[in-house]
Amino acid sequence: MLAAERADRTGLAGFDDGELRDLFADEAGKRPDSKAIWHVLRLAVKSGLVMPDPTTEEIRLDLAMIQPEGFPEVGAVYGDLTLVREVAAGTWLCKCACGSARTFRIEYLTTGITSRCNNASKHRPVA
Repeated sequence: MLAAERADRTGLAGFDDGELRDLFADEAGKRPDSKAIWHVLRLAVKSGLVMPDPTTEEIRLDLAMIQPEGFPEVGAVYGDLTLVREVAAGTWLCKCACGSARTFRIEYLTTGITSRCNNASKHRPVA
């Protein structure tokens, strides 16, 4: 999961020397040997999550498997909301179809929790 959080727009996740070994340590803090790490990386490649030829410093993730919808971009539409710009990490200014603008967390938009600005005066049901 940390690799997915670190991945850039190309799916490349970088790690410091020995960091992967520390991540795979058990509850007692025992770090696995290189053979065990390579075994896990091979399994990740087989499953399609990691692209072929990973190293202990760089892993390239298959973004279609990790984040099927890709990275949010300006102009993407979620319900009645259009992304205008990212104002903070994971928070986007959106313009609603009704004309109002508001910020929302991207995970609320991508999961469908939020699909419009909820301005009651502008979103009255039509009789």
